[in-house]
Amino acid sequence: MKITLRDENFIYEVIGDKSLKIIEYVGNEIENLDFIPNYEMKIKNKYYVEKLNSNHFNSTFYVTAIGKEVFMGHTKLKEVFIPPRIKSISYLAFKGCDNLKIVRGGDDLEEIGEFAFYGCKRLTNIELKDKLKRIRSHAFGECYSLKSIIIPASVESISSDSFLWCSNLKIFLDLNKDSRNWEKYWNRCSINHGVEEDNYISVYWKNEWNLDYNRNPRINKK
Repeated sequence: MKITLRDENFIYEVIGDKSLKIIEYVGNEIENLDFIPNYEMKIKNKYYVEKLNSNHFNSTFYVTAIGKEVFMGHTKLKEVFIPPRIKSISYLAFKGCDNLKIVRGGDDLEEIGEFAFYGCKRLTNIELKDKLKRIRSHAFGECYSLKSIIIPASVESISSDSFLWCSNLKIFLDLNKDSRNWEKYWNRCSINHGVEEDNYISVYWKNEWNLDYNRNPRINKK
C-alpha cells in the first residue's frame, strides 16, 4: 500500500520509518530549484495525507530520495540544489531539462539512477561528492555541454553507457585503478553498430591531473 502526503510543492511517498521520496512536483514552473526540504517534517494535517495510520501522525520524516520522472521535461529549470540527506535520484528524474546548467549540493547522494539527467543538453557543471557509490546506465547521456566530471574514489559501480553521446566530455578519476564492478562500456561515447569502432571518452587517472585555482580539473603537463 502506497502511503503519500503533500505540501504546496511536492507529493511524497513514505518509504521508511523516517524517510520520504518525492514522487511528484506540483508547484509552478521555476528556473532555480533550491527548496527541496532539508528539515524534519512532522505530519499534523490529516487532510494532506492519504492512507497514513495514526502511528505516523507527529512522526518526524526527512526527504531522502527524488523519485522517477519528477522533474522530467521542465525546460525552464536552470539550476538545481540537491540538499543533504538526499541519497538517490531515480530513473528519468531530470530527463530532458534542456536548460539545466548547474547541479549543486548532493553531499549525501549515493546513487544516480538510469537516465536521471539524460538529454540535459546545456548541463555544464555538476560536482559528484565522496559518498556517491553508483552511477546507472545513461545517467548523463546526451549531456553535450558537459566538458569535465570528477568521479570520486567512493564510486563502486558505473553502468555501461552512463555518459553516452557526451562528445565533449573528459573524465577525471580520483583513483589510480579501475573498479572491478564498473561495466565494460561505462565510458563509451558512441555506438556505431559495427560500421566502425565505438568511440570512448578520454579518462584520466589520479596521477594524471590536478586542480587549477578555480578547482577545475586540468591535465598534468608532461
